Amino acid sequence: MSVDTEEAMGSIPGTVMDDLLKEMKSSGRHWRSLMEDPRHPFLNRKFRWFTDPKKGMFYRLVTPGQRGTFLDIGAASGIVSACLSEDYERGYALERQQVFAEFMKLRFQMDSIRNVQILHGSALEIPLPDNSIDLAAVNGVMEWIPHAGKGTNPRKVQLKFLREVGRCLNPGGKVVIAIENAWDYQQLSGFSAHGTARYVGFLPKWLGNIVNIIFKKRPYREYIYSYFGYDRLLKEAGYKNVRIFIVMPDYYSPVDIYSFDRNALNEFYIKYHSGSRMKRMLKTLSDVFGVPYLWAFFEAAFYIEAEM
Repeated sequence: MSVDTEEAMGSIPGTVMDDLLKEMKSSGRHWRSLMEDPRHPFLNRKFRWFTDPKKGMFYRLVTPGQRGTFLDIGAASGIVSACLSEDYERGYALERQQVFAEFMKLRFQMDSIRNVQILHGSALEIPLPDNSIDLAAVNGVMEWIPHAGKGTNPRKVQLKFLREVGRCLNPGGKVVIAIENAWDYQQLSGFSAHGTARYVGFLPKWLGNIVNIIFKKRPYREYIYSYFGYDRLLKEAGYKNVRIFIVMPDYYSPVDIYSFDRNALNEFYIKYHSGSRMKRMLKTLSDVFGVPYLWAFFEAAFYIEAEM
């Protein structure tokens, strides 16, 4: 993955990570201690991004029957790899950005995590043999993958990436993706939780491209899709048994996860929406027509599980 570190890690400038890495090497202090140091207020605010075990929760829940090897793609802070290392014999943390690859190497050394190997390279050319992993975790990465294939249609780059992941999966292995929803109602107002494709995610791709060129002075490449768009994308890439889940409030801080089963969506409605008159009406309408609770298709983010 070739993408600006500041965007990919939630506005953490690369210079901040460079400084953290230098201090880790020179002082020998534990990375957690440095991130909590009052001298680093910016890192203080981002501490949970590196430490919240809930980020690895869903990957651990839907793990395949065989727990030999996992691959964490675009691993960045290393938190997902750290969580999965407890369940698997071995793991690989793939990261394109050198500073994050070096950070993870020191982090895992300091935390005595010895069964995870750092891979520095591209997600479009995964340096692993065919049929070598049981689980591939893609946490908040797939929308950035098109930056690795400039000059190529972003969707084609994403398909190439998904097929490359599929090449590495063992029979019965799974890919699990955390990503934003293009139909997120907050996109319409420009207040999407993390702004991956703010203002343009809900638009047709050609129109989103025009808007992005006008406001960001560059083509729109961070392709995200709706529930139905992800289902089509994964199946076109050759995956089967595609299952999509709502993650609340988002995949950065997951608390509740719901499948699109009607009973699960009923629980989702009761917890989050039953106090809204408009959503009560929508729930009644959904029940009358015998369809899943329609608002579920407009929440902020999804987890996607599929097999190759």
